[in-house]
Amino acid sequence: MKKKKSDAWVNNLTSEQRLGLAREKVKALIGQLDELIAVKWTNKHIIYSKTLSNLIPKSYAANAFNQLQNSLHKYAIIRTMAIWDSPAKDRNSVPTVKSLLDHPDVQKLLLTEIFKYHSTLAQPNTTTRFPIPTELNALLSERWKIERVEIAKQAVAVAKRELRSALRATQCVERSGTYESVTRFRHQRIAHNLSSISKEASELGLPKLRYGDENKLLSIGARIIVCLHRSVNESDFAFQMLDKNWKNCTAELWDNCTFSIPSTGTKFMKR
Repeated sequence: MKKKKSDAWVNNLTSEQRLGLAREKVKALIGQLDELIAVKWTNKHIIYSKTLSNLIPKSYAANAFNQLQNSLHKYAIIRTMAIWDSPAKDRNSVPTVKSLLDHPDVQKLLLTEIFKYHSTLAQPNTTTRFPIPTELNALLSERWKIERVEIAKQAVAVAKRELRSALRATQCVERSGTYESVTRFRHQRIAHNLSSISKEASELGLPKLRYGDENKLLSIGARIIVCLHRSVNESDFAFQMLDKNWKNCTAELWDNCTFSIPSTGTKFMKR
């Protein structure tokens, strides 16, 4: 089977290079989640709730509010699709990480490193008032080694499960109609203004973008990124805490926001 030209960059890397690069990119993706979650909750109030729009009468200001909604929606699509960008060495995206890790040698190297780290962790020094007998000290050391091996096996099992889940989920998303519709909208309306894509989509009856599709991709993308972080970096991420924090921050601002706008009778199209 002929390899894709776009995959040449990853195929030329050693397993060590692929794993190291994947770890760096996963950390970069974790760093992007803060802004993405903040934008999501901001848009919950401005785009997906009528609370603010109902405060604005038919006026010139209403047209400005419509433009604000449109701009924020497009920005959310741009930032969300950045984490779903096609694989490339210079792109910090989920598909890029998938390309780097989706090889048995790379996965074997990852699991071997995890097992080695946990199984060979040095026994901490124990300070006591009285010296520990040599026989007891040897017994404790042997027990420590046995426990470390068991812990290492558990860590390998967790990493394998999280990685397998992340890779499968990524593949499912890339084949989904939601991913296709948001990607096509990004190319057609935001990134490149391609008329051919719109014509092709219409002729083939491909799925159209729906409001909220970007949030679906963000939600599953965030879960995949956290799974990847747990597997390749053996580090957790308090995603639920971050999500709750931005939910509270945006609610405190927008739920207490009021407008004093005179009605001018200008047509106001509500979403």
